[in-house]
Amino acid sequence: MRIDTVEVYTYDELSEQAKEKVLAHFSDINVECGDYAEYLTDEFLEKLNAAGIEAKKVYWSAVRGREWFAHLDGVLIDAPKLLSCVIGQSQTQSGESEFGDFRVSMENNRGRSSTLEVSYDGYGEDEEMEKLAPVYEEKLQAWLDDRIEEFLRAVEKEWEYATGREAIEETIKANEWEFRVGGERYVRRAE
Repeated sequence: MRIDTVEVYTYDELSEQAKEKVLAHFSDINVECGDYAEYLTDEFLEKLNAAGIEAKKVYWSAVRGREWFAHLDGVLIDAPKLLSCVIGQSQTQSGESEFGDFRVSMENNRGRSSTLEVSYDGYGEDEEMEKLAPVYEEKLQAWLDDRIEEFLRAVEKEWEYATGREAIEETIKANEWEFRVGGERYVRRAE
């Protein structure tokens, strides 16, 4: 038979030095699974969908928490709806969309954003409408870049909170973790 006695502390009972060790060790405890910002992803996709961009998924990441980027996957674009939403015009006198002959496509690149391309596919040659394609493209790209930037800033803010002292301490206390005097996590052996 063996009797082993161990001194065990709650987080609040640790010295400041031991607390710092614990915080460093568990610095990514709230973000390691990646779903900490799932609600932000859902909201972002809903906003895009309302404007005419239906995306199955948005992939986002950060390189060392500094360079944030995102791209959309499985995208279907309702060009008339998107153009109406962003440009602000909607229908001709006959009730048809002014944008019915415009096409919008998206390409993902390794940068911060996805690239939109607008083309005019109307029958015959309509130089005035063809000239609008690059103007619309620029406006749509700026709009999309702004939405992606807003999303990434929100995710970054959530990441900063989740990896900060307050959130890590909340996780430790909510899980009722115990520690040795030096800050090593104590896990009771199953008997």
